[in-house]
Amino acid sequence: AYLVASTEYGHRAVESMVDATIGAGIRTQMAVRWSRDEATAVRMNNEAEDAKARWAEVAFLKPAMHLFDGQNLWLKSTMQDGQAFVYRRYIRNRKVRGLRGLRPAPALCYEVIPTSRLTDVMVHPVAGHEVVGGIEYDADGEAVAYHIADDGYNYETYRLPAEHVLHNFRVDRPGQRQGITWLAPVVQSLFMLRDIVEYKLIQYKVQSALCVLVSQDTGPGIVPGLPTPLGQSQTAAAGAQRQFLQAGMIHNVGPGRVTAFQPSPSGDLDPLSRLCLRGIGVGFGLSYERLSGDYTQVSFAGGRLTENAFKDRVDVVHAWYCRGLERPLHQDWVD
Repeated sequence: AYLVASTEYGHRAVESMVDATIGAGIRTQMAVRWSRDEATAVRMNNEAEDAKARWAEVAFLKPAMHLFDGQNLWLKSTMQDGQAFVYRRYIRNRKVRGLRGLRPAPALCYEVIPTSRLTDVMVHPVAGHEVVGGIEYDADGEAVAYHIADDGYNYETYRLPAEHVLHNFRVDRPGQRQGITWLAPVVQSLFMLRDIVEYKLIQYKVQSALCVLVSQDTGPGIVPGLPTPLGQSQTAAAGAQRQFLQAGMIHNVGPGRVTAFQPSPSGDLDPLSRLCLRGIGVGFGLSYERLSGDYTQVSFAGGRLTENAFKDRVDVVHAWYCRGLERPLHQDWVD
């Protein structure tokens, strides 16, 4: 989550994949043969779709979210944390702000549990079970419960039976019990690219601020420094010399040695950034163009080719998502 929040391309990678997979929301089309009369079947299916659409307005709790927002959050959580936990809850019927009357399908709603709330502290597993990473396993290695910490001030733990929790993650090897963030292959590249750009911008800022250093004597002497800010003492409380820069500054350093600023080779940052972004795109399953938003280096035919390849990737993620979340949620609603 920190990586996505602190790097623009990490954020772009997750958002791009989620937007392509979920879009404005995955809807349900009913196709039940309610009657041999076609008009009756169509009318009944439309009524069922309307009923689910009303329930979708309040399908998720904490915070109150539309079903489509919950779909988005579930996939984002899976990509960032490697896994997602959806807790099936049943609440009493009550009025909901923004809706007329009482909550549709009053008993059924869901809550996305952050992975960070899984805990091994102050848990009491059933005899013969073990708790690893907040998940309680029986003797056969099957998950039977999830232990989560309260998100309030008073530290408490809750044991959620596995039958009420949808725990989904991408299985990459036999025996895997929890998921791995989808950003794992590109973590180092994202941080490296962020640092390269940041340091380069600082270098350009210093070069732009300082116009020229003038020395009256090139012989041996005191190594010159930058001037002290006006109206301040020459040293700070810790003894460090106070210095400052300003745009277009011309500073006479007096006797001593001067090291001239060497301008960086022009155009070196852009090729390096493209190289890093291509690697990040490969590791996450995106094209360079979709990840960076830069289509200046691609032809129309090349763009079509990369988009078709990306569509194949989205189809795989979409099918995996429907198996993991959409079908179980729809089955719960039908029940």
